Amino acid sequence: MKKHLLLLFIIGLAVTMQAETVVLSSGKTITGEILLQNDDVVLVRDKDGRRYQFMRADVTEIKAEEVVEEVEEQPTPSSHKISLRLDFAGGAAFIPSIHDGGFFGVDMQIGSRQIKGKKIFLGGSIGYTGIKAGNWYNIIPIMAVVSVPLMEGKHAPEIGVGLGYGAAVKKPELGGICSRIDLSWRYQFSDKHALLLGVRANFQQAKVEDSELMPNNIPYTKQNIHNIVTVGVRMAIAF
Repeated sequence: MKKHLLLLFIIGLAVTMQAETVVLSSGKTITGEILLQNDDVVLVRDKDGRRYQFMRADVTEIKAEEVVEEVEEQPTPSSHKISLRLDFAGGAAFIPSIHDGGFFGVDMQIGSRQIKGKKIFLGGSIGYTGIKAGNWYNIIPIMAVVSVPLMEGKHAPEIGVGLGYGAAVKKPELGGICSRIDLSWRYQFSDKHALLLGVRANFQQAKVEDSELMPNNIPYTKQNIHNIVTVGVRMAIAF
């Protein structure tokens, strides 16, 4: 339906209106709208709004003409443009008061790369994060993400946030809420392509099974909720 309306709008850019031309005995002509005419005077308003009054005796002819009035074409609002990002990150991992270690991760983001004319990315993300902090933690984070440039231009700082759920692959047995924040510098080398370099801080909640020995050397296993914090560098390619 919208396409049909747009087509009709383009076809109707030239709007016709009926106008009349007053021919004077001197040979001069005035084209516009006849506001008044009688046996004594003829009153005309041209397209610029100026009014002319002539004696009827000086008017030799009044003829109708078809005048085309050009209507300025209005730009149609651009639709949201889909973008794909490949994101890589790595650095240090911390489980407060338990273990320190490292992490690496990769994820794919898909969403809109332009909102209301601004280069704002809004979409979803899915990937894999491996965390080595005592044990290996294998997480599949699924997030809603948004990245906003702090200024316009080919080179610009950008801040991004994400929130979602990190599902466990093997360990921990259960995943939990995850979130992250990115601070990056973006280089826009074409309308569709950009390179982002920066730092990332990530929070992952995980429920894991911890084993310990009781005083009689009987193993005891219980589930604990660990809050895993990772900090590192990230690189993303947008296209």
